[in-house]
Amino acid sequence: MTHHANPTRVLFVLLLALLTTLSIAMPPPMFGLTRVANSPSCSGAVSGCLQLVSINLATGKLSNIGHGHTPLAAVGDLRVIANNVYYVLADECGKPCNATGTVLLGISTKDGAEVCRRKVPSLAEVGLVGGGQSLSHDTKNNRLILSGLNSTDGGENFTHYLLSAPLNTCGPFTKLGEFEGDSSYEPMAHGSDFDVESQRLFLTLSTGARTYGMAVVDIASGGKLTKTYSMTGRISLWGPTFVKNAKNSQLVGTESNPRGEGIDWVSLDLTSGNWTSTPLKYAATVNITFPGLEGNLGSVRSFDSASGILYVMAGRGDPSNPTLELVTIDASTGTLVAHSGTLNGDVGFSGSILSQFSLATSAPLL
Repeated sequence: MTHHANPTRVLFVLLLALLTTLSIAMPPPMFGLTRVANSPSCSGAVSGCLQLVSINLATGKLSNIGHGHTPLAAVGDLRVIANNVYYVLADECGKPCNATGTVLLGISTKDGAEVCRRKVPSLAEVGLVGGGQSLSHDTKNNRLILSGLNSTDGGENFTHYLLSAPLNTCGPFTKLGEFEGDSSYEPMAHGSDFDVESQRLFLTLSTGARTYGMAVVDIASGGKLTKTYSMTGRISLWGPTFVKNAKNSQLVGTESNPRGEGIDWVSLDLTSGNWTSTPLKYAATVNITFPGLEGNLGSVRSFDSASGILYVMAGRGDPSNPTLELVTIDASTGTLVAHSGTLNGDVGFSGSILSQFSLATSAPLL
């Protein structure tokens, strides 16, 4: 007996395959922050307002979402997106800015409205906004993890505080622990990532005057600083991204070639403690090169753990005024596989255009 395929079922299978292919090919939703001038809907910020934008990874086009907000965001990785909310650890920006202290702000990625705002009085600001601070998403426990410098003697001495906060309300905050770190030297040396499975926070810090390292902090043990991997004189990593495979666990990222023009791919093996740095590779389909790493030494970045793709900012042209693009890097091989084209659209007025950006990890596929 001959069985004929059900036309409806065949059409459904073909449609499902097409949708699956499109969802894989489509870039993930990406959002970021720019700086815009004061306006009737956002005034009082000395250096302009924080503006949420959507980012088209295929064209580099930025589009404003809603109006601006007065807190001042640091250039780096102090951001988390969860449940369609962009959380940023910023300065509340009174008059003058950097005087009223740290604030956790939540902005809706749907319409740009403020979802929540709460001061973080136990996290001091030393030097500039965001110095020595970190913000991570603990998906295992459905909470935010914050770290930053605290002082009980008016700023003479500091220690690192670890706090947690629930999503959606920007607090209240629970102290998880504290550890000694970079507070006596250069608190602007900062960049971090979080291993949800082992509850480890990785962050850069100053180990001494003009010396740096990568710290490992055990959140579950009350914030114990368990290890510091010293950066060598030639290798540095200010935008660490945690990756794990069957062989090892690593921190990877980019750095400017310390010997001249170009971008290097850096890795730190968390088992052996060995650092490696090699020139960034380019896929055969990419016919241009990027001589300059942008985004605050590579700390402005976002990682898609599902695909193993890292997004960073790079520049071409005049080193003093480069054209800026988001580049796509295969983190398993350190290969640049795509780029966005020049950032355009609602770019704001900051020279670096994007002060930070992040994947909308909880957003559904379109």
